[in-house]
Amino acid sequence: MVLNDLFTLQLQKIYNMPRLLILLFCCCITYFTQAQDAKELLKKCFEKCQAINNGHFVSTVAHKSELYPENVSKSNVTFRKTNNDTVSPCLFYAQFFLKGDVNRYTLYTGKEYASYSSVGDFGEIVPNDKYATDALTKCRSDIYQSFEPFMMKNSFPLPKYSDFESQSTNYKFINIESVNGFKCWHVQTTRTIKNDSTQLIKYNKYTNEYWINMSDTIPVQYLLASESLVDRDTRIYYKKVAVESYELDNITSDALFKLTVIPK
Repeated sequence: MVLNDLFTLQLQKIYNMPRLLILLFCCCITYFTQAQDAKELLKKCFEKCQAINNGHFVSTVAHKSELYPENVSKSNVTFRKTNNDTVSPCLFYAQFFLKGDVNRYTLYTGKEYASYSSVGDFGEIVPNDKYATDALTKCRSDIYQSFEPFMMKNSFPLPKYSDFESQSTNYKFINIESVNGFKCWHVQTTRTIKNDSTQLIKYNKYTNEYWINMSDTIPVQYLLASESLVDRDTRIYYKKVAVESYELDNITSDALFKLTVIPK
């Protein structure tokens, strides 16, 4: 009886082996295919962001370098892209948070940049016609602290068409992961830099990582990391940005891009 049971058990193992091998083979093929498609995923992601005209999102930004501790900020932004504006790629109304409370409001109307800070009760209006350079600098600073792929016309920092032709960039599929409740493809690009010997700061490598929402091919998180050499010291900087929520192409009125939204 015992011998019969052992024989039956061995037969079951032999019978199940092909199934396990097939399952393992399918998993390997799936992973390999996804790895091969890392560049294609980023192309689709770039095209999706290029098609965005307006929207609303909540995002968090974290910066860190060898010289400074990590700094984390949060913003609530509504935007609409512009066509021929030389100051900003979009109209926007943004609220920036400090320890859970709004501490700064900023706005770009297409004619002026305005801001109000509850810290010190300070506000300013910078008109385009007189102070275009100042307005441009302030707009870019606010966008930099928001979610750039939605607001920038070139969808920075996503790779653009010319980048996909570059031989110096490697594309890699990392995994399928969850970010703020979004199921995402996690992909990575690595670019090695050729430096001039006269450069004071030599950048060795740029590594960018992107988490792309599997449901709509929209980026919901990215990480920019650079490695540089300064006086024989290696310095690493990173910026990590994630959206907690977003709604795109749903703005039907420009009422939010008026000076009246800034607290008086």
